Formats: sequence, C-alpha cells, structure tokens
Amino acid sequence: MTTNDSLTLTPRPGMWNWQHLALRGALVLLTTSLLMLDDWIQQWFTVANQADFELNYFVALLAFNLGLWLSGSRVFVTCILVLLGGMELIQLSHISYAGRPLDPIVLASLFSEFGDVREVALADFGDHVHVLFAVLIPYLAAWWLFMSYMRSDVRRWQRALGVMLVAAGLLSKPYRATYRDLNSFLPGPTRSGLHNSLNTFSFFLVHNVLRGSLHAAPAPVAAATRPEVVPFPSDAQHVWLFVADSLRSEHLGIMGYERDTTPNLARRMEQGLVARHGVAAAVSTAASMPLIMNAVREPGQLDQIRRSFLLQIFQMHVCRVPMGSVGGVSSDGEIRWRTML
Repeated sequence: MTTNDSLTLTPRPGMWNWQHLALRGALVLLTTSLLMLDDWIQQWFTVANQADFELNYFVALLAFNLGLWLSGSRVFVTCILVLLGGMELIQLSHISYAGRPLDPIVLASLFSEFGDVREVALADFGDHVHVLFAVLIPYLAAWWLFMSYMRSDVRRWQRALGVMLVAAGLLSKPYRATYRDLNSFLPGPTRSGLHNSLNTFSFFLVHNVLRGSLHAAPAPVAAATRPEVVPFPSDAQHVWLFVADSLRSEHLGIMGYERDTTPNLARRMEQGLVARHGVAAAVSTAASMPLIMNAVREPGQLDQIRRSFLLQIFQMHVCRVPMGSVGGVSSDGEIRWRTML
C-alpha cells in the first residue's frame, strides 16, 4: 500500500518551487531598483542630477542582478557591489561638485591631479555630503538583501549562468571600447549615474590603464619665480573685487548685449572703467575662485599658488590688507590659500 509520504515530492538541492521563484523574482526586482535609487536620492539635494528612467538599461540591469542572485556567492556579490558603489561615489561626487556627469577625460585628470581634487573636495565637503547617503543607503540595503536571502545550494549550471550574466554586464562596455571612439562613451545628462559610470570607467580602463593612450592634457607650467611687482604712484585707497557667479558676458550691456542690463557699469566705463572678456578657470566656483586670487595659470600649480597669493603680494608691496576683510586672511593675520577654496 502506498502511503502519502511516498507520494510527497521532496525538492532536491537547487530545485525551486513556484513560491521560491516568486520570492527570487521579487528580490531581483528589488535589488535592481536599489541600484538605480542613488540618482533619485541625489535629485532631492541638487538639480544637477538629471537622470531619467531608462527602460532598456533597467532590463539590462535586471539581468545583471539575476546573475548576482544565481551566482550563489556572497563574497562575489560583495566585491561587485563594492566596485559599483565606488564608481558611483566618484560619479555622483563629480555631478555634485561640477554640475555634470563624469567623462573619461576628466576621470584621467582626477588621477593625474589628485592633490588638487583632494584640496577642493575637503574644502567643500559639507556642501556635498549628501553623496555619501545617496550611494551608501541603497547599496548597503542591496548588500543586506543579498547576504540575508541568497541561497548557496544552487546547481552548477545556475551558478555558471549567473557568472556569465554578470561578466556580460561588466565586460561588454570595455570590449566595445576596444573598437569605438570616445564619442560613443561620453556621458549623457539624462542617463542614470551607473550607466554613465560603466561607460566612463570602461573607456578609461581600456585606453588609459591598458593602452595608455588617453591622458589628460598636462597642466601649463608657469614660471618658477615670483611675479615681479612694479610699484607706481597712485592715489587709490582701496581695491574692490566684485564677483558675480554664473554671469554670462553676452547678457551684459557693456559687452554688446542689445538690452541695457548694466547702466551703472556703462557710466563707469565713460569714466575710464575697462571691461574685457574672461574665461573661468574651472566649472566649479570652489575651483575657479582661488585662481582669481593667484598670479598662477590654471591648473595644478599648488606649490606656486602658495608662494604667489595676490593678497600677500599686495600686503608686501602695494597696500595694507586688513584682517578679516577677505576669506583668505585668518584671524591672526596670516594669509592662507586653503581658506580661499
């Protein structure tokens, strides 16, 4: 006589029933959404991140996450998440500081001018600390899901399929970079941060690390000697510096704009004021402002900047600089370049 127990189907290791399949599908969908959540979080803090939802990329990322779940290896998944999270920290930081996605050329300069980048990053870190939350919250949540619900008793073919899906997601971009030019890997402002990161870092890996053919243009080398200051008689008592952030010269009446947007400056020009075109030294205000106050060409000349601070030259040769009048003067009267960042 056949008992009920003999008719019970005991799942073998690696076999999933429909409940397990539904749970795994939900987990794949959830971790995929978490890896795209960092852009949405950053958009709460800055309008510079303009990433939109990309259906094609979402499907590709869905297959990538399926591969992570099928791999059955917590160590493997942890390494992949650390890699992606590190790229996103750099990508979203650049969006926050510079206002645009990171491209391969800028990525190369970040490494070649790491000292300058570190100085600017530390000076304004408080204004961009949201990047840490934007990346850490979703990536740690995804990591916790993988560590808590990942099954290690997957079959060998499932594990192999998972590794193949992950490898396809990570290696397809570098492979394309071997036969396509830079234009195919430039970031798009409405792409997700991770999509731009994979493009940028893939092109950088192939052309900078492996081939050594992509290098940022070397910084212009200024003269090593101190700028020569020639005193001349003057009745001027004060020197004023007015700075307008994000002001376009083509919208100024004194620069040829059809509307009279600068009537007061126009009257000053009749009295001898000279107006010339200028080009900002950097996109970020924090990077370009210190270079206004230094007789050194941009970028990367930190040692010369410290020896050529204009306020220090003024104090020594031209005029007295009162304490507290400029952000570059500390409370004890010492002129410091770093505080100007």
